Amino acid sequence: GLDNAMTTNPAYAALNGSQRAQVLTDLTKLTKTDPYQDAPDARKQDLVEIVADVADFSAANPGNKITRNTLDQVVDGKIKLQLYDKAPAGGFQEYGYSDGKDIFLNVNPAVRNPAFASDKYIDTLAHEANHHLNGDTQHDTPDRFIDEYRAFVVGREAQLGRTLTPGEQRAI
Repeated sequence: GLDNAMTTNPAYAALNGSQRAQVLTDLTKLTKTDPYQDAPDARKQDLVEIVADVADFSAANPGNKITRNTLDQVVDGKIKLQLYDKAPAGGFQEYGYSDGKDIFLNVNPAVRNPAFASDKYIDTLAHEANHHLNGDTQHDTPDRFIDEYRAFVVGREAQLGRTLTPGEQRAI
């Protein structure tokens, strides 16, 4: 899994030595987590590739505290990252969700490829980590609206590597 994450990802190739060392540290920590240890071999490869992508982005954007904090939660085992395979339905691509206990990311090929290309795994992981860390809210309530707004902003800022502009915030 590590070979593929290092040799096929141009983001990793663009990193300097200390940034690459941080990515390798993150991946080494990942391999010690229960979700990685308990995963079948094919899912271990998926976990390494997804976490490597997030770690590459984090190393290349050291000022992006959202991505770094989210990644730390995953590689330290505080948030359990699980994977599932669900094909898009009705034109909707589901990238992931949190059940309040774990975060799940969709690795269906029709979802996975665009997720890597658009940094949607970074967005989704930060979004769901925000829900996970802030607790669950009841559907159809003002608290849920605020919870979803906050998680959307956190995910988008993680994905972009910057704070949203006032115009981008209003457009939500």
